[in-house]
Amino acid sequence: MTVRDLLTVAVGAGVGGVLRYVIAGAVQQASGPGFPSGTLAVNIAGGLLLGVIVGLAEGRVGWLSPTVKLLLAVGLCGGFTTFSTFALDTVALVIDRAYLRAGLYLLLSNGLTLAALVVGRMLAASTVAR
Repeated sequence: MTVRDLLTVAVGAGVGGVLRYVIAGAVQQASGPGFPSGTLAVNIAGGLLLGVIVGLAEGRVGWLSPTVKLLLAVGLCGGFTTFSTFALDTVALVIDRAYLRAGLYLLLSNGLTLAALVVGRMLAASTVAR
C-alpha cells in the first residue's frame, strides 16, 4: 500500500460519494417517502458496476490496470455503494414497525445487488470475449 494507492482510492471514493448523493437523492425524490428506494437503486447499480469492473480487470485481455481497478472497484464503488446506509434504513423501518417493508428491503437489496453483480461480470466477460 503506497501513498499513490491511498490517493487513488480517495479520488475514486470522493467521486463515488458525490454520485451516490446525487443518484440516491434523485431516485428517492422521484419515488417518494416510505421506502428507501434511493439507497436500493444505488446498491443495485453499484453491484452491477463492480461486477463489470472486476470482470474487465480479471479478463484474459486485462482491460484494467491494477491502479484503475483500485480507483474504480475500491474507490468509486466503495464511495458509491451504501451498505452502511442500507443497515441504517433497515433499522429505521424496524423501529417504525414496518416489518414487511424491512423484510422486503432486506431481500431486494441483497438478492438484486448480488444478481446485478453477476450480470455485470457476465457483461464484462462477453465484452472481453469479443
